Amino acid sequence: MAWWVVRHRDGESWGRSLVRYRVIVNGKSGTILRQGQQEVVARMEELFRQAGAEAEIQVATGPAIGEALDKALASDADAVILAGGDGTISSSLAQAVAGDKPIGILPLGTFNLLARDLDVPLELDEAIPRLVGAEIRPVDLAEVNGRLYSCNSMIGPVPLLARQRERLRGGAALTVVFGVLREAVRLMWRYPTLTIEVDLGEGPRQFKAGALAVTNNAYEDVIGRLFPSRATLDSGMLALYIVEHRSRLGMLWLMLALMLGRWKTDRDLEVLRATQLTVNSLAGHLRVSNDGELLHLKTPLRFRIRPGVLRMLVPQSKRAEQTE
Repeated sequence: MAWWVVRHRDGESWGRSLVRYRVIVNGKSGTILRQGQQEVVARMEELFRQAGAEAEIQVATGPAIGEALDKALASDADAVILAGGDGTISSSLAQAVAGDKPIGILPLGTFNLLARDLDVPLELDEAIPRLVGAEIRPVDLAEVNGRLYSCNSMIGPVPLLARQRERLRGGAALTVVFGVLREAVRLMWRYPTLTIEVDLGEGPRQFKAGALAVTNNAYEDVIGRLFPSRATLDSGMLALYIVEHRSRLGMLWLMLALMLGRWKTDRDLEVLRATQLTVNSLAGHLRVSNDGELLHLKTPLRFRIRPGVLRMLVPQSKRAEQTE
């Protein structure tokens, strides 16, 4: 039997039941392409059984993912789990928020940023036992021009990296990571400086920026961690990062600082916090990367935080860490 934990704002309630899950697997996620659909699904089924939970697993691709999610949210399952990368999760957020079931994630992508922040292990053998009976926590989401995202929205060279990531999808994880880093160096060498206006509600400020990111909750500065991470997902604040570098060397230095976990010491990086903000430019549209998915959005870009709008399954180790 699996422990089911629900955290309310005024305390916790505990119950013991055989938890029923509906699991939707993106059939084009990196793990599926590398290991094979049949093998991955069979392993998932076995791991859920070993954890004492019932799980109905469905593999879908493209628009069929949304259809499968609608059916799962309308089912008698206790929770719905999305198995895929950050893009899979991001594209499903509007439906998940509209539903009334808690959402869990199984990381099958390349970078798996949200899984890292939720402390969901990247290996299925560890992730599934930890998700079964996990705590339900409300987490924040961010929004730009009506589109929800869970991690970050980026402007500058980064959106173009989505194309490289798609070309490398299905390859070995290290091959994808180094391929994207190689492309990042190339783009930073030729990408023009952006002229933008940012308004946090106190009037517009103009910046000449090499890149810009708006994150759902702020990143923490952890030495030696390749991917920036967030210590909390429920602060109710956006964090705006403006890279004011004007030289290629400066952009490359920031990239190195990111890899070393020392990026907050960079003098040309301005960090601002707000519950809502506007980004404008002379261009009618800007290329934006929402959780790794490339979009062309009409300016101005209007960002806002959506506090606690999504109930998510968070492994209990993360709960213990946050309540120490």
